[in-house]
Amino acid sequence: MPGADYELLQRVGLLFRSVNVNFRDAIESALGDLGVELSFAQVSTLFILSANPGINGAQLARYSMVSPQAMTSVLRLLSERRLAARSPHPHNLRADSWSITRQGEELLHRSREAFDTVTTRMLSDLTAKQIAQLEKFLRGCAQALETKT
Repeated sequence: MPGADYELLQRVGLLFRSVNVNFRDAIESALGDLGVELSFAQVSTLFILSANPGINGAQLARYSMVSPQAMTSVLRLLSERRLAARSPHPHNLRADSWSITRQGEELLHRSREAFDTVTTRMLSDLTAKQIAQLEKFLRGCAQALETKT
């Protein structure tokens, strides 16, 4: 980016981090208010499992942007609480396949209210057009980072 204002770029990067941290904290607070005793990472894993049944732990870790070791801890807890189930992976003898259980789906359904409430609050000062623009801009940022140069 020729002639970039590096202070502006740094502020934008810090704003991304701030939104992420504050969003996670607000979600965890809202989950607690609903009596859902799971962390953001645990509920996020249930969301991913619901959308991708049979996914393996390494893929879950990549989707969640955590280390495989951190994901192992999350999956262990979800499994102990019978919210996720492990089975042998059909195509890889060294990997496990994970899916959400009926109990996990029920808890995830309750958790969606927290995400809806927090997201609505976060976007409350924006018009529908601004929200659509924000989504477009964020999608562009994500795609730019996915592209390898």
